[in-house]
Amino acid sequence: MSFSDHVHILMCTYNGADFIADQLESFARQDHRNWSLWVRDDGSSDDTLAIVQAFRDTHPQHEVHIRQGAQDGVAMNFLTLLCDAELAQRPGFVALSDQDDVWLPHRLLRGLEALGRLPSDEPALYGSRTILVDEDLTHRRESRPFRRPPGFANALVQNILAGNTMLLNEPALRLLREAGPQSDIPFHDWWIYQLLAGADATIVADPEPALLYRQHGSNTLGANLGRGALQRRLSLLRNRHFKSWVDGNNAALTRNAKLLTSENAQKLETFIHRHDRNRFSSVFTLGRHGIRRQSTRQTLVLYTAFLMGRF
Repeated sequence: MSFSDHVHILMCTYNGADFIADQLESFARQDHRNWSLWVRDDGSSDDTLAIVQAFRDTHPQHEVHIRQGAQDGVAMNFLTLLCDAELAQRPGFVALSDQDDVWLPHRLLRGLEALGRLPSDEPALYGSRTILVDEDLTHRRESRPFRRPPGFANALVQNILAGNTMLLNEPALRLLREAGPQSDIPFHDWWIYQLLAGADATIVADPEPALLYRQHGSNTLGANLGRGALQRRLSLLRNRHFKSWVDGNNAALTRNAKLLTSENAQKLETFIHRHDRNRFSSVFTLGRHGIRRQSTRQTLVLYTAFLMGRF
């Protein structure tokens, strides 16, 4: 890692005027100062873009690029920005950002140092834990620790890397751009984790938090922490929303199977056809292939939902 390494910060926005100024100022306070900002707005009707433009005017030392989105949702918004033709011609790392968090000063530097210890010609993805906060940045508590190493088998049924902590090197970006935007995936960060893990990229899950993850009523999903989070996820299983998410991911992975290793392509096939045999037998097959969530309890809930026909 060098201080000359450039980082493109990608932030997708939508009616974020209440909190976005805090996030923008946290960019300005980064220990690593060699960055530019790329914003893609999904049709905001508030002052979001005016705040971004004011930030651009007061920080002329940093390039700030603004794109107009197509009102197609946060996942497509991010993946379209990742594949932006002008951005693809600019060398450097890419860091993803939400519009309502606050980055800690070491957010970029720590990620760059982690990726800098890896071969620069191989794809790699960095992500970290977060500090969960209320709207006013109080009541701080750390997100769940990573209990198991990241990997494709885990990624099929769980996303452990929050998109707002992700940093990608150039080989990882090339893989994502080869796949292109995917219209049927539920979450861009889950897709990034899946595709890169499936391609045998190095996944760095840093136990050190890198940002304040603001929890409020407009969060797309929110943090996976506490009794309320467990109840929400049980509801997703009961209502088969989780199954629809998994099916969308599987369809996208199948279209891009050429980017996966042969071993992971086989795991994907096994997972897709989990309903083709006796369910009890399938549970053992899933376990044998390491297809499980981070905790034993979460895995048991998942397998029970499968036996009940909910997944």
